[in-house]
Amino acid sequence: MLSNHREKLEDHIHSYYRSMDKHNSFLRRAKNGSDAEYLYKSNLRPLDLNRYKILKMIFSEADSYLRHYKNLFRVPWKIYEFEDGLGELPFPHTHADTIFLPRQWLKNKADSGDIHSIASTLIHEKIHIYQRLYPVYAHFLILNVWRFSIASTSDIEANKNILRKNPDANKLVYKDSEGVLILPIIQNNNSSKISDPRDHPFEIMAYRLTDIILNKIKPYEEEQTWINTYL
Repeated sequence: MLSNHREKLEDHIHSYYRSMDKHNSFLRRAKNGSDAEYLYKSNLRPLDLNRYKILKMIFSEADSYLRHYKNLFRVPWKIYEFEDGLGELPFPHTHADTIFLPRQWLKNKADSGDIHSIASTLIHEKIHIYQRLYPVYAHFLILNVWRFSIASTSDIEANKNILRKNPDANKLVYKDSEGVLILPIIQNNNSSKISDPRDHPFEIMAYRLTDIILNKIKPYEEEQTWINTYL
């Protein structure tokens, strides 16, 4: 990894963990944000040669869908593995411009030959990187097409202790078109379970665009115009 890229990546990871409260740390088997960051960084691994060969085939599968979306397609594939559940929840996620895959998840998927499922996940995660690289475009979809809005400072302050940290999300809280807060929350202060009745708009966007890209659903007219212009 080039030193400049490594520095930006480490800055993003540090910023994420620096603001992590004890409840989110507990979910990650850690005492606090600093402990979670140490666990996470200690268990990061670049892809070995065999894994890279497998993923190279899957990149081709994903790219066969992405080539129709110029800005998303040009985002490069940068992948790391991490040890499941140490410092982070055992789900694929991103930091800066890099995708992080749980080691056991990737092994199980690769062993089962479920290439399409891995490709779908990679597309989803690449959309999160797109959101960081093109924040104005992403927010045009969220605010102008979907009619979501950014919540007030008081709304954010009132709910900050129940919010579930997500490395793929930004630090904003949003309201839907009816003014209802969209909050991925920790179920309660003494629980290690997660409840996401209303997910962050960045997740909503990643799931919906992935389904559109894979031809599982059709966009409505305003979405299609946004896709043609910005994606």
